[in-house]
Amino acid sequence: MNSDEYDWEEAVAQAVPLTARVLPWLLHHMDAAHSSTAPASITRILSDPKLCRDLVSLTLRDLRSGSEAPPVSTDYRAKAHQRPRKPRRPNSATILLNAGELGPGTPLEFRPLNNTEEAALRDWLTEDDRRSRATWTNNRRYSLLWEFDGKHHSPSGLVMTMYELAGWEDSPVAVQGPARWYIEGERMDRRAERILEKLEEE
Repeated sequence: MNSDEYDWEEAVAQAVPLTARVLPWLLHHMDAAHSSTAPASITRILSDPKLCRDLVSLTLRDLRSGSEAPPVSTDYRAKAHQRPRKPRRPNSATILLNAGELGPGTPLEFRPLNNTEEAALRDWLTEDDRRSRATWTNNRRYSLLWEFDGKHHSPSGLVMTMYELAGWEDSPVAVQGPARWYIEGERMDRRAERILEKLEEE
């Protein structure tokens, strides 16, 4: 069965009540077995395969027994005075794609963000000017088509690829790609920010 044939509506309908049954047992065993002081460290547990297996085994055992789930500790419940989290801001490529302002084939130009980056990439970029050029596509995940290799990339992923191909040993481990790609002389992230501000005003 492929994903198109799967009954996703039914799966989602089952997920809500199932989560309500599973979560209390899951939190109970996390605190009881893996933490001297509640709440337990979820990061520590999920990074250890054995702890994960033990946690799943204990949770399934109690679910199958039909026992009443323990109450969820107040440590895991949001306090009344806490501010609700702001929704995560969409990334620049998503904003531009949703706005529909850029047609497929719109050219983009790579420009180093600072002097260190410029010095590290200067010679490599000069060897082939296609390395600094890409075009916009409507691919939601990989929005840039790099002229140099003819492949689709995300803005940040492409910058990291460029670092690697240029042999920059001390390159950053993560980058904000849209700050380095320009659309008609305007930084990609700034154009996206301008569009988002306009939408919020409306």
